[in-house]
Amino acid sequence: MKPIALIASFFATLVMTGCDAPETTEANGGVPAKSTNITRLEPVSVPQIELSAVAQKGEKVFIRCAACHSVAEGEPHLVGPSIHGLIDAPSAAKEGYPYSAAMGLALVKWDRETLDRWIENPQAVVPGTKMAFAGIADEQQRAALIQYIAEVTK
Repeated sequence: MKPIALIASFFATLVMTGCDAPETTEANGGVPAKSTNITRLEPVSVPQIELSAVAQKGEKVFIRCAACHSVAEGEPHLVGPSIHGLIDAPSAAKEGYPYSAAMGLALVKWDRETLDRWIENPQAVVPGTKMAFAGIADEQQRAALIQYIAEVTK
């Protein structure tokens, strides 16, 4: 077999069987046997919501937050707590998340005004918080982010 055909055959085998090494025998003419190691993923139903124009802008801002915070109901805490149901909730209220002592004592209500100040500068709202985020200076980005959080975490 020519080198190009051999390489093409190899990549076709990877595509057909996943990354497992193909099993071949002389009895089947060197043709890879059907792989039984492929894991089939079931489709996940993700609720789709229609976001307002402002919230769509906030969704782009939320990319900065997504590494640390989950938004959907039932999703686990990440580096930071899940923010599902955040609007008008008290601080340090998510069960199972290890809040800093400062946040535990803060007695903050996450209304839009407090969130705006928090997103601008978390350390100014709760000195000693373990949230390592410099903040967002742009007022319009903060407003869009808060609208996104309000719509997606109901």
